[in-house]
Amino acid sequence: YGYPQSGGAALLWLQPWDGQEQVQLQSCDPFFIEICRRVRLREAEQGLEAVFRPSQGTRVAVHKDHKGDTGDIWSPVQGISRAVLSVGRSGFSYRLLNRVLFGGDFENNPALEIRDLESDEPLLIAQVLARGQGVTEGYHERVIPLTLRAKRFLALAEEREKLAERAQDWVNRAQTAERRVLHPAICSLLQGGADDLDLRDQRTRPWLDRLDRAIDQVFFQDLWKSLESQEDPVRDWEKRLVGLARRELEDAVQACPTPLARSPRARARAELRFRGAARKHLAQAFDQTQEKEDQP
Repeated sequence: YGYPQSGGAALLWLQPWDGQEQVQLQSCDPFFIEICRRVRLREAEQGLEAVFRPSQGTRVAVHKDHKGDTGDIWSPVQGISRAVLSVGRSGFSYRLLNRVLFGGDFENNPALEIRDLESDEPLLIAQVLARGQGVTEGYHERVIPLTLRAKRFLALAEEREKLAERAQDWVNRAQTAERRVLHPAICSLLQGGADDLDLRDQRTRPWLDRLDRAIDQVFFQDLWKSLESQEDPVRDWEKRLVGLARRELEDAVQACPTPLARSPRARARAELRFRGAARKHLAQAFDQTQEKEDQP
């Protein structure tokens, strides 16, 4: 990237800026910290005051073809497009962190390398100031503890690949729980148990979002736990998904506005659709042997 060995500009807000002149990347320290706004604090009679002025360009001269890639070892870079990861207002979801942590379409980031000097239970720390259209979408931070076994899996290329496959499979099954199990069941509830459901019904979104947040809270915890368990990881994960989805369905039953005359039918049809979809798409969550024994 053309950085000097030492002595480059490091804290760019300490240098005067007229809003037009740019700092060349080759004159910066490899670990420089940028500022993108002309903001200064100064003393006044009543105390400190902030002064803000607009700028005509970016502070650092980086060619647009670089797509934000300045060699920062903490910034994930996509392998094909060479663009630096951009995080929106939703922050670091389990789906996004899965892509970053296990490579996927991102390069292996130096900051993600597991080293011998790491503790037995290191932390994955993700921090970002999300960017919007002319505004910031907030500061997002997420800390995920790694177990000793997870650390070992991530340190070895072959084991890391196996864990990446499991993680992506779990993400896909979580999506199935949301779209193919919970969504049609709540559609049935909202539409009074209609025979011909309109699956384009967007009123299910609050419960789908809540399910997604619930999955987000347990995803990595359960993933690390699966490395220690002797049980079938897929079966355990599908059981977890069915349980979380059922909780949202039960909440929807209590909260959804349905006509009194159609309420019993709507609830019964919603339950039937949920059970049928769960057994079809998340079949390993159910004990098939026990079900056969229970049948007359």
